[in-house]
Amino acid sequence: MDSIDTLLIEPDIDNAEALAACLTRVFPGGRALHAPSIEAVDHTDLRGVRIALCADSPPDIDPAELHDVLLDRIPSAPMIALLDTPEQSRLDALLSHGVTDFLPRRGCSCQALAFTIMKCLGVARIERDRLRLHAGLTRSLAELVQRNRELVESTDRLEEMASTDPLTRLNNRWWLKQRLDATFAVAARYGSDLACVMIDLDGFKSVNDTHGHQRGDRVLALTGEMIAREIRASDAAARYGGDEFIVLMPRADARTATHLAHRLRRAFSERVRPEAGADCSMCIGIACLSISRPGAAETLIRHADLALYAAKRAGPGEVRICGPDGAEALTDAAFAA
Repeated sequence: MDSIDTLLIEPDIDNAEALAACLTRVFPGGRALHAPSIEAVDHTDLRGVRIALCADSPPDIDPAELHDVLLDRIPSAPMIALLDTPEQSRLDALLSHGVTDFLPRRGCSCQALAFTIMKCLGVARIERDRLRLHAGLTRSLAELVQRNRELVESTDRLEEMASTDPLTRLNNRWWLKQRLDATFAVAARYGSDLACVMIDLDGFKSVNDTHGHQRGDRVLALTGEMIAREIRASDAAARYGGDEFIVLMPRADARTATHLAHRLRRAFSERVRPEAGADCSMCIGIACLSISRPGAAETLIRHADLALYAAKRAGPGEVRICGPDGAEALTDAAFAA
């Protein structure tokens, strides 16, 4: 058999010598380290010890107490209690304190001793393997959770990048198309209103021509920031392209959309025009589901564009609303009260 170093705690010297001789015989080359008391264990070199045999000899030696002492020094070594009288209550108490197995204190055959030790070492090895496997699975699970979290965060960042206009920090045209289709479908199904507000910076070209594109970018960024501040939490704003912006307003009628248009014009004059110059103004076209009654989401955009075109023809800072069936543009006076 393999050489196995054993810790033997036995106050009876004669019995300790008999057990040590048996251990030497069944595990040649192994050491049988004898300690007559628990206190003596503190002064014993336990390096290499793989198993402990402890006489259940109250009150001086208690295997349960010794098991607690050895946990810090040889935590993976199983313990076999050597019993004079194997009473069931005592067996249960020792098992509950971590004792692995039992043998008669005296008269135990070398064969039984060897078999029990090898069985306990096998159980201990299985338990160590289980703990290593559990620790490995725990680490793998933690790594998987972390990688999944990183993947979700990376996906969120990519989705944000794909749907956000980098200059204005508003949503971009691709995102608007997805949102418009879904919002239009909900409004059409439940019979609720939907307003589309299209915004154009009239005279914006002069900003680039006079002050350069860096100033123009600044004006667009300020406009995007201003729109984001003025719209409702339920609204969605996007840069449609160039100096055009769109705000989708679910469950908003023409009056609500007109009030937003007026707020946007005032905010533009206060916050953006000082940067853009007096020649730059904001024109707004509005289309509402309940008025122009478009048959498709794209038609709602087209109706808002028609209203915007009419507003630009009417002059700087004008607001127009698309009429029934997109055939005409209405002034905002009827909806501003």
